[in-house]
Amino acid sequence: MTRPDDTVGADALGSGAHEDVNSGVGSVRFARGGVRIEVEAMGTVVRVRAYAIAQALAATLAARTKALLAELERVLSRFTSHSDVARIRAAHGGWTRVHEHTGSVLEAAQRMRRTTDGAFDVCLGAGEIDVDNQGRWRSTPDAPLDLGGIAKGYAADRIRDLYSQAGVGGALVDIGSSSIAAHGEPEGGGPWRVGLRAPGHGPVDVFGTVDLSGGALSTSGDYVRREEAWGEGRHRRQMILDPRTGSQARSSVLSATVLGADGMTAEALSTAAVVLGPEGLVEVLARERGFDAILATEAGILATSGVGAAFTPRRPLAGAQASPQ
Repeated sequence: MTRPDDTVGADALGSGAHEDVNSGVGSVRFARGGVRIEVEAMGTVVRVRAYAIAQALAATLAARTKALLAELERVLSRFTSHSDVARIRAAHGGWTRVHEHTGSVLEAAQRMRRTTDGAFDVCLGAGEIDVDNQGRWRSTPDAPLDLGGIAKGYAADRIRDLYSQAGVGGALVDIGSSSIAAHGEPEGGGPWRVGLRAPGHGPVDVFGTVDLSGGALSTSGDYVRREEAWGEGRHRRQMILDPRTGSQARSSVLSATVLGADGMTAEALSTAAVVLGPEGLVEVLARERGFDAILATEAGILATSGVGAAFTPRRPLAGAQASPQ
């Protein structure tokens, strides 16, 4: 998982901030030409930090953010009975027309299944998806179609584009502290600084930071995640399955952060990295150009050469030595 470092955290807008709450939108906080927007969606919390933005525009974008997230949830969720995913599954192999959002995600999922040799698979190894020349989709009957390993990255990309196209000077989108997309610069200039959470189920700890200048990142791995649907104070462990075996992934990778131009591809690759291990991921990244990775492994911290000075380790993981980058 990732979470914004203190430099872009809750206090980034300063102690003089005031908060306006609109129950139909979420919370919106303004201060010194900046805004923080927080919305509950896609089973998690979505946070946007933006700078060089007028208050009137911020309120409009907050409403558009919520509307966009509702639309994405409506078509992509497997928990919504009339979503595109549910309709494809209910068709039992028949062709189904889908929203353009769904088509974009399914097309990327199909490509990433091929790129990762099945280490990322929205059908979890129990079938496949296919599209016809009319843009209709189908899946193997009874295949457990689930876009959870790619949809948040897509949503982060679309929200980032929303703020970019509105002329906002800088924006950081954080979905569930695992899919992050950046546009422009934070207040004061320079890159956005994002903290990487150490894997495991203990107290939240950051083992390093990444400077993000545009683009996106996604983190997958061994974490315990709060699930509101399970009740107050309840948590569950986030487990990644190997679609090729149907069992829990057994590589040496405890968490994988993938950086690149788009969050949708980054999320699929970070999920696959936990399945493939360091060597397998390197082979995949040689085919999927423009993406780099930071891996917290049982042996230490590894990073591909393209990460360079963007990653600053704070300390080795407990019980492991930091590996050379």
